Amino acid sequence: MEVVKLQILGLFFELHFSERSYLPLHKNLKPFVVSEIYNYDASTVIRVEEESFDGTDGYQHIAKRFGSLSMEPIGDTEHLFRYYTGQFLANHDFTNVKLWVPFERQMSVDHDGYANFSGDPPLRLILWARSSIEGYCYMHGALIVLDGKYILLIGQSGSGKTTLSNLACDCGASLLTEEDPFLSWKKDEPYALASPWPGRRGPDVAFSGKLTAIFYLRHARQNEVRSLTTNESCHNLLQHSRTFNWLPRTLPLAVELFDKVAQKTPSYDFGFVPDARAVETIRDLI
Repeated sequence: MEVVKLQILGLFFELHFSERSYLPLHKNLKPFVVSEIYNYDASTVIRVEEESFDGTDGYQHIAKRFGSLSMEPIGDTEHLFRYYTGQFLANHDFTNVKLWVPFERQMSVDHDGYANFSGDPPLRLILWARSSIEGYCYMHGALIVLDGKYILLIGQSGSGKTTLSNLACDCGASLLTEEDPFLSWKKDEPYALASPWPGRRGPDVAFSGKLTAIFYLRHARQNEVRSLTTNESCHNLLQHSRTFNWLPRTLPLAVELFDKVAQKTPSYDFGFVPDARAVETIRDLI
């Protein structure tokens, strides 16, 4: 049995692999591995299974694309989640999970041609659920660190998150994630945190830090910035969040977090032109 300990979003996870199912971790997961931790309880223990819960061998299965995540209750204490790349069985608090992943899909090869375990999307989904229970919120945006300050770039697909993130990196920033940042609240401050996916670019910085500002992006003919009211920011946060709707009890926690973040964090509507001047505009504001 191989046991891998991870610390993601400040939460501890244990991955238990059989010798048959174990594969090396993807490079994006490796920075989150912890070797020596004393006196801690894993937030979630995940056992990677060789067979699915209907008995299908993971090595032989070719998954069919269902299109979305589905959930069904199993008895009084567990839920079975099905996704086109795998299945997992979780208790109500997501502290104990059995994960089955078809090898032909997710545990096969990465873009470099090496077989490994990337954890995407099943581990991402489990992290999403567990962190939602703990009061974190999963956002649709990018997280950059510019001049030591943690900044969320939020917007619909095509609004320019990737473009502006890359421009920021060209100007010396670090990109922690261009898709999967999380929000939390600790020490009476809003915090932005990065998940392992899709990976980090730029100088090494901590994977989490106090949130300095939020920019809601759109393309424009010239750089133009408008400060948002608390109500506008709270509405936008909810609109661009990925709340774990399969666990309705987490929704009030999300609304409470958004209200506190909106009150404490400067937020802007940012229409920008895709060149280095957009990055300088952000610098001027932070």
